[in-house]
Amino acid sequence: ASHLINTNGTSLASAMLYSPGVYVKDYGGLGALKTVSMRGMGAAHTMVLLDGVRLNNYQNGLVDLGILPVDQFERIEIARGGYSALYGADALGGVVNLISKDRVTGTSVSAIAGFGSYGFRRYSLGVQYGFERVSIRGSLSHEKGPNDFPYSPFTLTDQAFRKRVNNESDLQHGFMQLVYRPDEQSKLSAILRSTAAHRGVPGPALSANPGRAHQDDHEVLSLLNYRVPIGNRIQADFVANFQYSDLRFIDSTIVLSGGILQSFSKSRSFGLSGNFEYLMGSNTLLNFGAEATRATGESPDLRADFMRLSLGGFFSAEFSVPIQGSYLRRFTLYPSIRYDTFVDRLETEEILRSEWSPRMGMNMRMFEEGVLQIRSSIGKSFRVPTFNDLYWVPGGNPNLEAENSKSFDIGIAATLPFVGKHTLEASYFNIDTKNRIIWYPTSTAQIWSPKNVGKTLSKGIELGIHSWLFSNHLEIHFNQTITDARKKDASGDNDPTFDKHPIYVPREVANLSVTARLRPFQFTLRHQYVSHRFYTETNDRFLPSYHVTDGNIVVSFTDLGVKVQAKLEVTNLFNREYQVIAFYPQPPRHYRLSIAFVY
Repeated sequence: ASHLINTNGTSLASAMLYSPGVYVKDYGGLGALKTVSMRGMGAAHTMVLLDGVRLNNYQNGLVDLGILPVDQFERIEIARGGYSALYGADALGGVVNLISKDRVTGTSVSAIAGFGSYGFRRYSLGVQYGFERVSIRGSLSHEKGPNDFPYSPFTLTDQAFRKRVNNESDLQHGFMQLVYRPDEQSKLSAILRSTAAHRGVPGPALSANPGRAHQDDHEVLSLLNYRVPIGNRIQADFVANFQYSDLRFIDSTIVLSGGILQSFSKSRSFGLSGNFEYLMGSNTLLNFGAEATRATGESPDLRADFMRLSLGGFFSAEFSVPIQGSYLRRFTLYPSIRYDTFVDRLETEEILRSEWSPRMGMNMRMFEEGVLQIRSSIGKSFRVPTFNDLYWVPGGNPNLEAENSKSFDIGIAATLPFVGKHTLEASYFNIDTKNRIIWYPTSTAQIWSPKNVGKTLSKGIELGIHSWLFSNHLEIHFNQTITDARKKDASGDNDPTFDKHPIYVPREVANLSVTARLRPFQFTLRHQYVSHRFYTETNDRFLPSYHVTDGNIVVSFTDLGVKVQAKLEVTNLFNREYQVIAFYPQPPRHYRLSIAFVY
C-alpha cells in the first residue's frame, strides 16, 4: 500500500509515482492526463478499482488518475501481474485497488487551504461522524490554477524560453460515505462521489503556438455494499454500483463542416455482484461469486450508440498446510479460475466474446512464520477491445480479437529484524501476450487504425528494500524495475518493428525515498531515475533518461482541541528539464503550501 502523507501533489497519480513496479505516464502540466502502467504493459492493461468496483472507462479503457484526489481514500493497494482470474478483463499488467476508509470514530470538521506556484489554489472542507454503529464522511474540494509554466523549446534553432499556456485546470470533487454496522460481522456501506474537471489541452509543444483545445470531464459514481455472515462459516458480500461519465473535447482552432471541432462521449454502467467466502477449516478458505455489468453510451466518433453486457463467474481457494520440524513452516496454494462472456450490441448486430482465465499461486514461508517467503504464480489473462478500438470513425476495426497473455512470476521476500526492521524483495516476471492491439497509421497518414500484432514479450526483474530504523523515526525505501519488452512477431517481410520495444516503456525505473520523523516534524526526500524511452515503433527516436527529486516537510501539532498540519512541498527540486511523453514538457521547480485544520 502506498504511503499517502509522504507524497507531493493532491492526485492519485502523484501518490503512485514512486510505487514499486509502477510507471506513471504524464502528459505534462499540473492538470494533464496521467495514467499508470506496470511490467511493460500499457495503461489499458491496468485495472483500477474502487473498493473492488471497476473504474476503467468502457470507451477508451483508461482511468485518468490525475483528476482523482488522494485524500478521498485510506490507502492504495497495488498488485502486479496478470489477475484476470480474479477481476476479469483488462488486468494483464496489474491491479490498482483504491480503498475507502469505512470506520471512523468521534466527530470532526476539517478544512484545508493550499497555495502554490503557477497560480495553484486548493480549498477543501470535510466532516465525519462516527458513533457506535454509524459512521458518516463527506468532503468537498475545489482545485484550480492557470498552470502556465516556462520551458525550454526542443528545437536547437530556438533556445529562448517559452511559456506553456492553455494549461489551466479547474477540478471540483464531492464525496459522501455512509456506513452502518448492525454488528461486528455485518456492514452496509453507501458511497457517492462526483468529479467535474475543466482543463486546457495545449497539445504537443512543437511550435510557439500551442493548441487551444479544452476538455470537460463529469463523472458520478454510486456504490452500495452489503456484507453479512451466513451461519458461522460463510461471509457474503453484495455490491451494486452505477457510474456515469460525460467527456467533452472542444477545439476552436479546427473548423469542420462550418463549425468548430466538438466531440463528446457519454457512458453509463450498472453492475451487480455477489461474493461468498466459505471457511471450510482452519487452513482452507473457498471463495466464489458472480457479477454482471451493463454499459451503454453514445458518441459521434463511434459508428452508433453502444451497449456491452458482461457476465462473469469465478472460484478461488486458499489451501494452507502448516509444517512442523522443518525449515519450511507453511505451504499455501492459491488456485483460481474465472469465466467471462461479453455481448456487444451496436445498432442491430451482436458480437459475442468469451474467455477462461485460470491462475495458480504459491507461497512458502520459511523459518519463523513470515521471516522468509518464496512466492510464485502462473496464469492467463485477457483484455477485450474497447469501443474506440472496435467502432471509432474513421479507423476502428470491428474484426479485432481479444488480447491474451500468459504470465509467470517468482519472487522471494525476507524480513530481517536487526537494528530496526528491514524487508527485502526480489522477483522475476514474464508476460507473453498474443493479439496485442496497437494503433498504426493507414495508407492515409492522418487516419490510424488498430491491429492485432501477434506476439509481444515483456520480462524483467523487480527489486525492493524497505527499512525502518531508530524506532521508526527513519524510513528508507528503494525499489528498482528492469524491463525488457519487445514485439516478437513480424507483421510481414522486413517488418521494421520486429524485436523492437513498445513506445514509452523504460528499460529501468529506480526510486529512492527517505523519511525522517522528529515530532512534530516529518521530512521526506524522494528521487526517481527513468531510463530512455522510445517514442516510435521502429525505435529510431527516443527520449533521454532523466533524474527528478521531490521533497516535503510536514509539521503537526494540537492546540486547544484543534489539530493543525502544515505541509510545504518542493517538486522537481533541482529544476530538471525533462519529458515523460514526447513534446510534452514537465514543469520546472515549483512549490506548494497547504494548511489543514481538524476540529
